[in-house]
Amino acid sequence: MRTGTEASPRRARWDLSDVSGRLVVVMLVITVLIAVLGWQYRPGSGAYPAVPRRLALTIDADARSLVMTMTRTGTGGSVLTIYDDDALETGPAHGVTAGGWKVGIDGLGAGRVVRDPGPGDVPIPTDASKGNHIPVPIPRVEPFVPKQLTDPGPRQAANFEPVEKTAPFYLRIRWRDHAPVALDGAYLSAQLPSVVLYWPGGAPASIPMTTTLTPRAGDTGQFSLQATTGPSVTGARSWTWHLDATASASTSGAQPSGRFDPIACSAASVADTQQENVRAFLSGVLLGIAGGAVITLIAELVKIRRVSAVAER
Repeated sequence: MRTGTEASPRRARWDLSDVSGRLVVVMLVITVLIAVLGWQYRPGSGAYPAVPRRLALTIDADARSLVMTMTRTGTGGSVLTIYDDDALETGPAHGVTAGGWKVGIDGLGAGRVVRDPGPGDVPIPTDASKGNHIPVPIPRVEPFVPKQLTDPGPRQAANFEPVEKTAPFYLRIRWRDHAPVALDGAYLSAQLPSVVLYWPGGAPASIPMTTTLTPRAGDTGQFSLQATTGPSVTGARSWTWHLDATASASTSGAQPSGRFDPIACSAASVADTQQENVRAFLSGVLLGIAGGAVITLIAELVKIRRVSAVAER
């Protein structure tokens, strides 16, 4: 039984008398605003993006002049086209790749062959004489299963041929994402595929191939490019390689063939790199100010004391 002289129970409370509420609010607002600005000003990237590097094309066609173009699309996609420019030239076999054609593809990854490109004509190369070319409709293609041969050699993962057997050689591949060309901030990576061409009959002494990479990243002249094979021409918006493969045939009577090695590219925009250095500096300054505001805020909040008080009866 308690008496009136017994001590009343005590309870703890927070003493905020030494804390400046206005300073706490100001420091909290400054910290949030400056931290958000500093985060937004941070550089977009500091490394080259990774791209697939296994794409390889094996072509069986009586082609005489190849044209290959890789164009970046959207944020992570691209379109690859390859065709026989010789089939577009005027002559008795205009618009026809003699003997038909087939393409085997390895390392396609997320890419898809466009089986029906729709209306339109096979593009005439920009450096070709339009007077020697006549528009040819883009052919439709379909997959097929190659015949099983006794030779246990490699088999391509995907194989396509034209619906119309007399169509000119033309193939289009599209990536929605994970494309062989990618841009991240000031940094660009690309991988142009290897191409092996087999002739069904007599082979020419050599075959040319014009390869163009269109990164859609602004003026390519502002990029510092490193490639396994340097481009022949640097245009305002693209790089172009003029390649040539010598036909070769084995003594065992195999089909003559010509090979183009893959081209790996890494490029950095000088202008964007300088801009990202400025952004990194500003971001560091702003985040540093935000860090100082956090320290001031903490120093003010540590003034909060927990004291004990006698409870009222």
